[in-house]
Amino acid sequence: MAEPRWRTLPATPELPATTREGYVAVDGIKIWYAVYGSGEPVIMLHGGLANSNYWGHQVPELAKSYQVIVMDSRGHGRSTRNADPFSYDRMASDVIALMDD
Repeated sequence: MAEPRWRTLPATPELPATTREGYVAVDGIKIWYAVYGSGEPVIMLHGGLANSNYWGHQVPELAKSYQVIVMDSRGHGRSTRNADPFSYDRMASDVIALMDD
């Protein structure tokens, strides 16, 4: 019997190297972000239980024409979390805090 297709997906890609990355402090946590390219900004938001590495194939192409900003949502990837519950409002506030930084 063949392996289910979801078990044969490729490994998660890596983001390209950048010298523009860091953390933004938000409500007692740290949101990790990285910036690529120049031009009009585009913020890439990953899905649940993922991280910014999933954009590893898209970032190099988009960075040819745009300033691409990736971030790891609170409690995902390189970002930290606290005991506060997750909510869409809270995660939207995290994005706004990154934009305001």
